[in-house]
Amino acid sequence: MFVGDIEDRRKTRSTCRKRVVQRVLDCIERLSRERRGPRVVLEAATLDNHSPDVVEFGPRTHVLVTGGAGFLGSALVDLLLDRNCSVTVIDDLSNGSLRNLPVDNPRLTIRTFRVGSPAFNAAVHDEVGLADAVFHLASPIGVQLAHTERFAVTSGILESGCAIVEACRLHRRPLLYTSSSEVYGSGRDRPITESDPVVTDLRPRWGYAAAKAAVEHLIAGLFFDFGIPAWIV
Repeated sequence: MFVGDIEDRRKTRSTCRKRVVQRVLDCIERLSRERRGPRVVLEAATLDNHSPDVVEFGPRTHVLVTGGAGFLGSALVDLLLDRNCSVTVIDDLSNGSLRNLPVDNPRLTIRTFRVGSPAFNAAVHDEVGLADAVFHLASPIGVQLAHTERFAVTSGILESGCAIVEACRLHRRPLLYTSSSEVYGSGRDRPITESDPVVTDLRPRWGYAAAKAAVEHLIAGLFFDFGIPAWIV
């Protein structure tokens, strides 16, 4: 493989991730105007008895992004900054890197905490209160980690998810959560869809999936019980 081929692949990956993030932002703005949620890319439920605020990303908008130093998180941060938002990133840098971020941008603040730690939970409460919208991307990467660190992975997803959801409930802030295809269980004879049932058991792999699914339920509660804009992708 030639150096040029490698560079072309990197550019393609970068372009694809930016397109994905752009589509998500556009969907959030549209669905919030239509008072719909919580799933972005499938048919979304409509709120009949609540009136969540419209979510728009532009100047004077402050956004909190957990996991913002990662592959997709950094693309999201770049796009938000391009829209003249101010952004706070919380990341433990276990999978991401500061090299992915424009650290010299005056509208970008970076805070490093271990996801799910007491310091993370305290920072989340403060930062959510200052933000206009929240993106929760921070999570262990890869289900293999669930086999070697089952307790840490499961508890980390649950504790960080609970902290984010509770802070958004208290401050009434819009929230987008990145879940995982793992919540749909084992592979089937056809590609999975978002209408497939979520199944799990006690094998190590499914601790990751169950934790992700549990946070999905909390986020659905934000939307249906409290009328707070919330989406899952």
